[in-house]
Amino acid sequence: MKVIALRTVFYLAACSAGLSACGLPARAGEQAPAAAPSDPPAPPEDRAEPTNPFPVGEKLTYKVKWTWLSAGYATMSVVREEEFAGRKAVRFRMTAKSGWLVSKFFEIDHVGDSVMDLETGGALHFETDQKSGKRREFREFTVDHKAKTIRSFTRNHKGKEKVVVAESAGPVQDVVGLFYHLRTVKFRLGKHTPVTAFQGHKAYPLLFGVDGLQKMKFKRIGTFWVYVLNPASAMPGLFSPKGDATVWLEQTTHTLVKMVVGTKSGTVTMTLIEAEKSPLSAAPGAKGRK
Repeated sequence: MKVIALRTVFYLAACSAGLSACGLPARAGEQAPAAAPSDPPAPPEDRAEPTNPFPVGEKLTYKVKWTWLSAGYATMSVVREEEFAGRKAVRFRMTAKSGWLVSKFFEIDHVGDSVMDLETGGALHFETDQKSGKRREFREFTVDHKAKTIRSFTRNHKGKEKVVVAESAGPVQDVVGLFYHLRTVKFRLGKHTPVTAFQGHKAYPLLFGVDGLQKMKFKRIGTFWVYVLNPASAMPGLFSPKGDATVWLEQTTHTLVKMVVGTKSGTVTMTLIEAEKSPLSAAPGAKGRK
């Protein structure tokens, strides 16, 4: 089992991410996606902004697989609303942790916090602490709206530190807040949605191409119409220019339900298996929805 493949599994779970403790019993994932009908309903072109796209207390749990191997779990949570640098904000958290089998060879324990500006929808602060095997790395960046700069800091596994201060041309997304930002975006079939993502010490243009709609069934959660997105970017690690990633978002809430990324060593799959206090519970097709 290659180290690079295992690191990629959880890096893709949002470059910081993961969930339950090692040794959790396996949980059932989603069933195979149902075939989409030949004439699916058109997406809502004038989709209204959701009344509360970031409900405090929401927790999404994903099962992470590398090709055929169950590698672990990841979570995405809405932690709290807060004030950051004098601005109203919301804090998200993504965690990733390898299961007991993978941990025997290469333990993964990642945590990442994202603070989003509720006025601009852009990132105010992002930090991630990543333990991968015997290596530990730390990364963060902070946006200064008054100075219009982004200060980024990294410390690698050897303890080498680097600080860069760059000009900010507008709102940027981090790899965690990005998926919450997409909840507020209006999608149209065949169109591309541009986003600027910040990673390491640089900003990267990112395009989400909306390729279609299909119906997918998730055990214990429901059966939903989902947008099929193919992101492309020169950003390292997550989305490459080769277009070897696919993202599925529930149609009405734009909640991330699945992501698949191809790598040289295999395929990384992240699938939603639990949704607590989520807007998804009110989406058409959700289990228990009246």
